Amino acid sequence: MMAKFICFISRWLLSCRYKVSLNSSNLNKIKAKGILILPNHPAYTDPMIVFSWLYRWFSPRPLVFESYYQNPLFYPFMVLVHALEVKDVQKSDRQPGVHVKKTIQTMVESLKNGQNIILWPSGTLQNQATEKLGGNSAVYEIIQQYPEVKICLIRTKGLWGSRFSHAFHGRQPALVKEIFRSFGWILLNVFFFMPKRKVQLDFHSMEGGDFKGLKKTELNKFIESWFNMDLPSDPLYKPYHFLDMRKNYAYPSIQIKKTNQDTDFPPELMAKVRDCMNQILGSGAPSESIQLQDKLSELGLDSLQRMELLSLVENEFSRRSGELPETFGDLCAVASGRNIGKVEFQVPDLWWKTKDGREGILGETILKAFLERVKEDPNRLAMMDDLAGVITYRKALLACLVLSSLLKKDKSTYVGIMLPATAGAFLSYFAVLLAGKIPVLLNWTTGHKNLTHGISMLGITQILTSGRFLEKIGLRLDTEKLLLLEDAKKNVSLIGKLKSIILSRFPGLISISENIHALPDTTAAVLFTSGSEKDPKAVPLTHKNIIFNQRDGLNFLGLKRNDSIVAFLPPFHSFGLSVTGIMPILSGMKIAFHADPTNVVPIGSKLSVLSASVLIGTPTFVRKILEKIGTEKLTKLRLVITGAEKCPQSVMDIARQVAPNAVFLEGYGITECSPVVAVNPPAAPRNGSIGQPLPAVKIKIMCLDDSKECVAGEMGMLYIAGPTVFSGYLGQNTPHPFVQIDGLNCYQTGDLVHQDEDGYLYFSGRMKRFIKVGGEMISLPALEEVFAIEFPPDENGPTVAVEGIEKEHGKCIALFTRKPVDVFKANQLLLQNGVTGIARVDRVVIVETIPLLGTGKTDYKALKKMLESEL
Repeated sequence: MMAKFICFISRWLLSCRYKVSLNSSNLNKIKAKGILILPNHPAYTDPMIVFSWLYRWFSPRPLVFESYYQNPLFYPFMVLVHALEVKDVQKSDRQPGVHVKKTIQTMVESLKNGQNIILWPSGTLQNQATEKLGGNSAVYEIIQQYPEVKICLIRTKGLWGSRFSHAFHGRQPALVKEIFRSFGWILLNVFFFMPKRKVQLDFHSMEGGDFKGLKKTELNKFIESWFNMDLPSDPLYKPYHFLDMRKNYAYPSIQIKKTNQDTDFPPELMAKVRDCMNQILGSGAPSESIQLQDKLSELGLDSLQRMELLSLVENEFSRRSGELPETFGDLCAVASGRNIGKVEFQVPDLWWKTKDGREGILGETILKAFLERVKEDPNRLAMMDDLAGVITYRKALLACLVLSSLLKKDKSTYVGIMLPATAGAFLSYFAVLLAGKIPVLLNWTTGHKNLTHGISMLGITQILTSGRFLEKIGLRLDTEKLLLLEDAKKNVSLIGKLKSIILSRFPGLISISENIHALPDTTAAVLFTSGSEKDPKAVPLTHKNIIFNQRDGLNFLGLKRNDSIVAFLPPFHSFGLSVTGIMPILSGMKIAFHADPTNVVPIGSKLSVLSASVLIGTPTFVRKILEKIGTEKLTKLRLVITGAEKCPQSVMDIARQVAPNAVFLEGYGITECSPVVAVNPPAAPRNGSIGQPLPAVKIKIMCLDDSKECVAGEMGMLYIAGPTVFSGYLGQNTPHPFVQIDGLNCYQTGDLVHQDEDGYLYFSGRMKRFIKVGGEMISLPALEEVFAIEFPPDENGPTVAVEGIEKEHGKCIALFTRKPVDVFKANQLLLQNGVTGIARVDRVVIVETIPLLGTGKTDYKALKKMLESEL
């Protein structure tokens, strides 16, 4: 009843502007059960007109694209009319067929049960007067599964040229803005006097059996031809006010600009791309006459097939694209490693707004500092990403309050968070703290066994994640433990939402009303070690650990609240959680998240368009991002900071070319130390050094052969003490990592370093990555560095890695490489680079890829297993 009333009001409002007539000669023949309704789509208003006029007879369930379904303005109505949501396959995952098949199956079952379905077969707003279905396959798939389906074609005439069409603007109109503008025109015309545009709806009834034997392209051509009968080619202008004396007139059609495509693709490359198309289209694949500017949709590929084709090309050529290709030339560009166009997105005005205010972190706990920052800057941009959009500090607090109200219902201490670098991940983090619980950042890249072990060990009964994200990574977990962010808002009562809205306006009252007493020495997060060499261990970090580390880092690096950063490291990475997540949010820096660190094209675009001042990441990711920038210069970038693994000289060279005004800083961090231990000072960086210890960090470098402290320049084991060091691992049977040195409780890092007279540290490698033979310590990282210089990393990651194992009667050191190298040549390279003695490679293992962890580090544990199986 409510839906019919809303449709009645919609018809009345639309009739203020449109005079709608129905060619109902065929309409009377159509039975109102189990009908597939297929309209054309010349303007944004035709769905509103068609749906509101038909609802009184058919009550159809509309098929609605995800971005419109989830729009707050339309969402209540979508639920009311039981609309079917169509997922954005490009955003959702790299296995898009699951969504499409599920949606089609739901439509078929609904039709068989007598429900009417309305879908727009072109799948998009038209940029020309005529309808183009291209390679869309939804209608064809429905008929294949349900040949007896009743079909009603609807042709809408008269809307080409309205302000809701491409013709009026020369581009796709902004729907919500145009709705408000149009309502304003209705008010100016006092509702009754607005000039009316004539709109006609033609109907044609058929059955699925009428298309028996037709191929998809033939079916689409038939529907196109019926839609395009008697349609005017020129847009029609209609005055917007009754005092406007201009008459109706047709104005010239807009010209669709064709992008210039490169024509210098090698024939072999184009042939391979065609082979990929053959795998998708089979016998329907295009001939050798295909042109670079030919659209893939007109070659018979729908959006799903284009996504599958893109995945094939990416795998075949080891490339990565920032967007879905539109033409055959785009596809060849992906295969050749060229950017098919800068990833465009709207930069919100709020990003550029600056305001004087308190610098630094404003509390002794993370939660207190967050609430103080909300009080300081309620309307300032706190974070943004592609999915959530712009989130101010007040809006962030509101979202955290709503989510925390759900988490309080569970009595467990720990709450898992399994999300990539997104606004949702950090809203979840603060929500867990607001609920008085401990966030556990779960690493999904270490395998199902390690993941479930951590969940079981900590007794986690709630995991904050996203259904879309789970589909993308293909991970299955106990569904009873999952709290999906997409569903969170639906599960909060109206009273709970109102309470959260009120509290978000008064953040100073939250600690009292919510009875939160998080002390500096209580646990603020649990992370897991990387597992690059052994099984991950659970690391609890306190508020004090993290706050001390961040304050040191902000002061040492000279970071201010008007700095800006593009964050892409996942929050299970200690740098991703603390340095590129919590620190910018608490200090008021502007932060834009990007969920997929391997999809580097849009990251580079964001760095440029947002004029980001700081880039922080592992050398592997930083290299890939900067290589994709091309000839463009990141002139606003002032700091490039790398850590987590040794940075090759080649990455520094690329940084200097792409960001000529930036200072390149290498640092060193450990999860157990919150995580930054040392970093080069911006005023005096030293090449090859991992920098100076932060002020709060106390270090000891101890000789390996005795308990004496090393002198300047002497290599030894690094021990760390201070307020940033954790208190010990969680769980049973975990090693005790502390040693008493000169009255300090020091964490034994397992890393070998030396320090020069000026206090700069130089990393030599992990103790576990040394092999002792005949009294001589052989450094595997030192050997690897020689090969990395000769065979530097490329856009597909590192090309070499060195791992070794000690055997009963000696040792075995192996070079894993993607390059054609034998043992003799490998050892010759070592000799040429001054590596003498018994430091030699015993074996070369040719691999397709060097295994990496989700953080971008080389997975030495996987390499060791490969070497053991080789032996």
